[in-house]
Parts: sequence; C-alpha cells; structure tokens
Amino acid sequence: PDGIGGANPIQFDTIKLNANQTYQAELVLQNKTGGTTKDMTAEIRTAGREHEFFYTPTNVSIGIVKTDVDILGYPLGFNTNWQTNAATTTNTATVKVQLKHKPFNKGPNDDASKGHDDININFPIIIN
Repeated sequence: PDGIGGANPIQFDTIKLNANQTYQAELVLQNKTGGTTKDMTAEIRTAGREHEFFYTPTNVSIGIVKTDVDILGYPLGFNTNWQTNAATTTNTATVKVQLKHKPFNKGPNDDASKGHDDININFPIIIN
C-alpha cells in the first residue's frame, strides 16, 4: 500500500533489452493487495500536474526520453523512448524509476531532486 508507512515493493522483474535499439515504453502501475488488482495509472495521470516520473540509468549506456505531458504541457513520463547503446558488461546495471509528487511546484524542466518520492525502485537491467 502507498502512503506514509507504505510497504516496499516485493516483486519486480529485470529489464532485458537488445543493444542498439529504440523502444517505445508505457509504464502501467498496479496495486496488488488483498487478492485484488487496482490499476493506478489513470488516477496518477489525472493528477499529472503534481507528478513526474524520472528514469536514472546507472552503469549502463541508455538514453530515456519522456514523450507524454500533463495538462500544463509539462513532462509526465508514463510514455518514454529508450535508446540502447552497447551491451551491458556489468551485473550492477540499473534503471532507477522514481515517481515524484510535486504539489503546487511542478515546472517544465525539473530534475529528480524536486518533490518527494511516491515510487523509487532500482530495476536491474541487461542489454544484450
């Protein structure tokens, strides 16, 4: 469950991509608790003027560009293009995915330091 005192994620997959490729990605958020699944994507899109996703690669050569915007025309980050380069040569490659909550202070060129985390997960990534 999200919110103050929320639990850390308990299951997530490794991202596996091919080298020298471009991918169009769409992030979907689901809350799976109590035997039910609730799609959270539409709710967060609706509150997009107060949210933004950030993608931070570490130890991997990949470019990630947000391709969607909120109602103010500011980046949102549910939809992205991923451009892979060379194959990964380390087992410590990750992409951090952060959903920042920025009520009343979102701007068009914010970085990941602005706002507080609603989601913060380091996904392992392999590029072959």
